[in-house]
Parts: sequence; C-alpha cells; structure tokens
Amino acid sequence: MLLIDKIGYLADSYRYADFAFVGGSFKDKVHSIMEPLCCGLKVAVGPLYKNSPEGVKYLDRFVFSGKSTEDMLQIFEKNSTPDKEAVTFAMKKNLNASQKVLDLILNSSVRN
Repeated sequence: MLLIDKIGYLADSYRYADFAFVGGSFKDKVHSIMEPLCCGLKVAVGPLYKNSPEGVKYLDRFVFSGKSTEDMLQIFEKNSTPDKEAVTFAMKKNLNASQKVLDLILNSSVRN
C-alpha cells in the first residue's frame, strides 16, 4: 500500500497502482476521479462523490462508494483484482470529447 498526501505526485503514481482511493469524498467533495480511471484503475470514494460526473457515470462499475472504514475494506477486498483493460477501454470511448462538442456546436449553429 502506498499513501500519498502531497500535491503533484498522484497523477504519476497511479500508473504503479492496481486500485485507488480518491480523497475528499468523506468531508466535502471528491477530488479528480478521472486521473486514476484514465490509468485503468478502479476507484473507491466516500459518499460525497456526486460532484464528479465520472463518479456518477461509472458508479458500481469502476467507481465504488462507501460510508465507513468497514465499507472501504469491503470495497478493497471485492476489487483487489485489477481490471485495467476494461477500465481503459471504457475511458477510450471518451476520447476526442472536445471535438465532439465542437462539432455539435458548429452543426447546431449551421442549422439556425
């Protein structure tokens, strides 16, 4: 287990992990879930994750929420086997999102 509580180290560290807990979700709101997801990791979060669209979208598939220490332990036990290929495949479906949004805007303005 590796715990990191310092700014600037997390994004690079995810590539060495099999699973991630993303903080902030027991106190206020969850931090970035996208970073570990894009590294192919399943993610555990606390109950305050709804500020993350990815947290909501991938809940119970790649993102798992718990309300207590016991919940977190169960989440880690159930998801200890990495499934990086499935997570990475799902994340790749989101590639080129900016271009897709731009195309929608341009196509919408052409019709008006």
